[in-house]
Amino acid sequence: MRFSGKFGGSKMEKPSLVAAIGKLAIAGKQVRLLILDPVSDYARISKDKDDEVRATLNTLKGLAKDLGAAALGINHLNKKTDQGAVHRVSGARGWVSYARLNFLVGLKDGMRHLVTLKTNITKNVGSFAFTLADAVANDGNLTIAGIPVVRWHGKGELTPDDLMTRAPGPSKAEDQNEIEAGNKDILKDGKWCAPEWVIKQADDRGWQKRSVQRAADRMGIEKMDRPGKPPVKMWRLPFVTAEQNEGRAEVDIPL
Repeated sequence: MRFSGKFGGSKMEKPSLVAAIGKLAIAGKQVRLLILDPVSDYARISKDKDDEVRATLNTLKGLAKDLGAAALGINHLNKKTDQGAVHRVSGARGWVSYARLNFLVGLKDGMRHLVTLKTNITKNVGSFAFTLADAVANDGNLTIAGIPVVRWHGKGELTPDDLMTRAPGPSKAEDQNEIEAGNKDILKDGKWCAPEWVIKQADDRGWQKRSVQRAADRMGIEKMDRPGKPPVKMWRLPFVTAEQNEGRAEVDIPL
């Protein structure tokens, strides 16, 4: 059963975790698995307040026990990339501390992994690799294609911190130098060009518009407004040689 947005409120509020599950119990539904995605959306609490989180999860635990069901809550990661994996779970620490089993799911080197983040009731079982694939279901009357299925590829040795570690990319300084060199290459003829054309060439090389504009400012690229209605902005490289200076007023690039 999928909870609708009207559970627990009259103004299309997110369903109250307690009210929604309690309603199922009262109706005598045979619930064996509760999936709350994300879990914080199903509780009218501040997800950053530890006491509120723990109280709500305690209530969920009691309701799941009464139903004879397992409760699976899904959470997201914060953007604090300088912290360890256990501190990357969004919201209060109680989301991780109160739960008996915590797993981290992520993608690394082209493979998805399920990794034990924290467990209170069993030993750490390490990681498991898997991929997602499409399957076809057929009951003899109806065929449904494109059903996602999990394909397991066995145990791995990744830790949560391994899964959170990204391959080192270029440093900010290296990236800036590369973009500046690219601007020089694009404008090497020394003629006035429309910045939109420069940015288009840079985009083909995988650089963001704002990064190209900042690089142009650092390089001191000359800028002018060509007369017109409205005026057309133009760029060209500064500090050119006498040879390059010939014909610099020309615009060879289509606007």
